[in-house]
Amino acid sequence: MMTALQDGLAAVIEEDHSALDDFMRGNPEPKKRIYSSGDDATLANQGQQFAGSDERHDFDVRVPTIFTREPVGWRIVHRHADGITTARPVESVLQR
Repeated sequence: MMTALQDGLAAVIEEDHSALDDFMRGNPEPKKRIYSSGDDATLANQGQQFAGSDERHDFDVRVPTIFTREPVGWRIVHRHADGITTARPVESVLQR
């Protein structure tokens, strides 16, 4: 059984997924509503070259998203879309 906390997070994740289509078409408003307004919120997207296009393009990205609980509810504090979708050895990303 989901707790109210888990249920709230699940709802904002679902809202985030449905806002993605608008975002990719150049309308950031649905995404902005679920972003943290804190100074430490970050967004690093690879898909901006497709924004505003009516033509759909399929592409794969991995997208880590971090949520934070704020007085107004769950909000995104970090999102990073990365075109690397194939498995890589851990050594390839470690600094030496």
